[in-house]
Amino acid sequence: RVDLFLEKSSGKFYLNEVNTLPGFTSISQYPKLFEHAGYSGSQLIGKLLDLALERRLKLKRLTRSVG
Repeated sequence: RVDLFLEKSSGKFYLNEVNTLPGFTSISQYPKLFEHAGYSGSQLIGKLLDLALERRLKLKRLTRSVG
């Protein structure tokens, strides 16, 4: 998420904050967007865990060579 301020008089945007960790509170947009798409909170967490495990397994299969 990137938060910006808009200065109405000049029309300029100012960067306020970059937040790479989405919120999971009752008012957070991240889970609300998934809920709107038909996912429950537990389905969202399950999907995130599945993706993390899939990524971990893929990284373990990579071979590395030195030199």
